[in-house]
Amino acid sequence: MLQRIAPLFFCLFAFFCLPPQTIYAQCSDMVVVAADGSGNYTSVQAAVEAAPDDLTAPYRIFIKNGVYDEKVFITKNFITLIGEDRDSTILTTAVLRRTWRENNPSDWGVATINIQNGVTDLTIANMTVRNNFADVYPDFPDNNDHTMAIRGGGHRVIIVNCNIIATGGDTLSLWNTDGGMFYHANCYFEGYVDYVAPRGYCFIRDSEFFGYNNNASIWLDGSGGEDHKFVIRNSYFDGIQNFALGRYHRDAQFYLLDCDFSERIKNQDIQFVGSDPLLYGKRTYYHNTHREGFDFNWHRNNLQEAPGNPAPDSIDARWTFNQDWDPESQLDGLLPFAFLPGPANGGCSPLAPTLTWTAGQCAIAHRVFFGESPNPPLASTVTETQFTPDELTENTTYYWRVDELTLTDTIKGELWSFTTDKVTDLAPNAAFAPNPATESNFFTGPLVRLEWSWDRCSVDSFLVYFGESPETLELESVQVNDFYFPFGTRDEETYYWRVDTKNAQGITEGPLWSFTRNPSATSTETVSTPDFGFSVSGANPFLDSTTLSFDIPESGWVDISLHDARGRHLGTLISAHRQAGEHTLSVSKDQLLKNEGLDGGSLIIARMRYQETEQLLKLIIH
Repeated sequence: MLQRIAPLFFCLFAFFCLPPQTIYAQCSDMVVVAADGSGNYTSVQAAVEAAPDDLTAPYRIFIKNGVYDEKVFITKNFITLIGEDRDSTILTTAVLRRTWRENNPSDWGVATINIQNGVTDLTIANMTVRNNFADVYPDFPDNNDHTMAIRGGGHRVIIVNCNIIATGGDTLSLWNTDGGMFYHANCYFEGYVDYVAPRGYCFIRDSEFFGYNNNASIWLDGSGGEDHKFVIRNSYFDGIQNFALGRYHRDAQFYLLDCDFSERIKNQDIQFVGSDPLLYGKRTYYHNTHREGFDFNWHRNNLQEAPGNPAPDSIDARWTFNQDWDPESQLDGLLPFAFLPGPANGGCSPLAPTLTWTAGQCAIAHRVFFGESPNPPLASTVTETQFTPDELTENTTYYWRVDELTLTDTIKGELWSFTTDKVTDLAPNAAFAPNPATESNFFTGPLVRLEWSWDRCSVDSFLVYFGESPETLELESVQVNDFYFPFGTRDEETYYWRVDTKNAQGITEGPLWSFTRNPSATSTETVSTPDFGFSVSGANPFLDSTTLSFDIPESGWVDISLHDARGRHLGTLISAHRQAGEHTLSVSKDQLLKNEGLDGGSLIIARMRYQETEQLLKLIIH
């Protein structure tokens, strides 16, 4: 290894051995925008206008930190806008589409960045693009209407490591039904209804979404072709209470893989809300997409129903664009640091992977840190954007980082990790980290909630056993959720439980765990109880209906939902702001029995959340 590194270090410090045309290739052609006058231009629009009209390769415009209060109009191909810092380079304006159209014949100028139809190969990287009309005009009527940060047509548009934010709907609106292709990675999207709304093909990975509405976060117009699609991988969705995932007015197909939803998401699949009939029917597909707490039925794995029955690992950007465009091959040098790791951060990997990444700006070499510790040692310094580690151990988590070396600096990279596949024994790993901890005193309210951790690379589902002694454990549930509610437990009693893990190769028996529920006052611990009342004021068990009562000390948001014994969501009774005082709600047997698998004698869990606390009640259908 010393022989491999030494010549490189010699060249780093002896600049004459590095060809200048290679060293400066990524940086010398960039023009600089600086609000303080230290660059070539003081506005982004001036730099764009100065670009040649007949570009056939990326024209890079570097934008120094600052707030640029201007609209940008893109009318030329191959423009690349690169910010100095994602959070400190800010393009912003304040315009509401509705008021703009009162005095203008088109949407040209309705957004912070406006893209002319027909523009190709536009890249936006490492900055914040914002339209904050409602912040600037807080008293304007309906100020959360269409408020676009980026709007236009375009083809082969890349947005990487950006914050795209608006105080209204349609935050990111790239519209080209004639086969427009859009790629976004490691971004944060925020807005109101339909705040990420492409027309054509769109692929998003490693990003975060936050919505301020109950109608839709994502939207697609795929009417331009049967294979137009919206693919989102390894991303996280959040928003206000009961935020909705998505909708569409015309033919569309959605693929969400390895995504996570916050517990605030509405129990509603992506909805068709158009008036004209669909040519291709409903096409929403999910794989390994989960909600915090427990899953809803509508986002279960159904990728096998998609056209061509694609394998999850085959669905990437090139697949989305029908192999006609590979945007990830064009990203070297966009960001100051290494990014887009392969294997994916936190993912699973074959036993002998080649690590890959996208190079940072002006990098002439890459220092690769690798090992089994979260503080991995230096493994090698390389000039290519790949590294093959020595022989690895199966079923092991490895950590790695790539620091970029330039002529003047070392840019530290993000810590990444992956877990190698099992090879010799394909059975799933055992569950671990139980809550309550084994042999612990467990202080709880009316119901007990058992939780555990597990290996996502080897486990598909769980078998939950529970009982009053190690010898009398009974199988209580077969499920995919990593929690379980045992019923009928009593204070000051000790209980035993076990979670077996399962995959296609077999079942692994888990360790035996135990806890004592609410032991007597000999313990110095106390029971933590929520500061509100929640009770069954009607019959329980109930024949036709019953009544729930709750009493809150001050006004606030109340969420009451119903679940079966496995945690499956059965319905939401209320998700709204309520005034302080006593309130009642009715629970109907007929409504509950519409859920598959429920009948007389079924156990129902009523869950109330208020001011970051919760209570659970047990109901029984007679």
